[in-house]
Amino acid sequence: MNKKGKYVDYAFLIIIGLLTCLTIYRHYSADFILSINNYLGLLLFIVVSVLKLFKLPQNKYLVFILLVFYTFNIINFTVERFNISIGIDPGELQYNTPSINPVAVILLIVYLFLNGSVIKQLYTDTDAEGKEKSNKKVDFYHHKFNSCSDTELTDIFNNYDNYPDEARTALDKIRSNNK
Repeated sequence: MNKKGKYVDYAFLIIIGLLTCLTIYRHYSADFILSINNYLGLLLFIVVSVLKLFKLPQNKYLVFILLVFYTFNIINFTVERFNISIGIDPGELQYNTPSINPVAVILLIVYLFLNGSVIKQLYTDTDAEGKEKSNKKVDFYHHKFNSCSDTELTDIFNNYDNYPDEARTALDKIRSNNK
């Protein structure tokens, strides 16, 4: 994750932290009732904040996941219930049903605008993963081409440009070993 992405993550953690502090303050000062979603949100906020301090490469998606959960009201950081849903009141148990939270949608859109590389990184391999996959393919082609006869290898070398990069790398190894 680049520096900008780290700053965006920390800024959003601060915003979520401020929302959480305001919620706790309002709970104690104005007797607002906290739901299970609030407690779960506080717990996940603490876990994500602590994990972000360890600076592991897997932590690059945590704030994004936190915002997605907040968007669908699975977790909540405010005592106000901003949502678009069909609700159920089960009596004494207070919780918010999964729904769309418009405030969280705005936060998520701003987050993705500032740190859009998170989505792209979800679908692309890291450099190490890409090299590992490429090496596996090269080994596969190298083993496959080594089992071919000389006439088959001649045909393969004639079609050299039609093969993928990993196959060409394997063919280059075979060519250098045969010389």
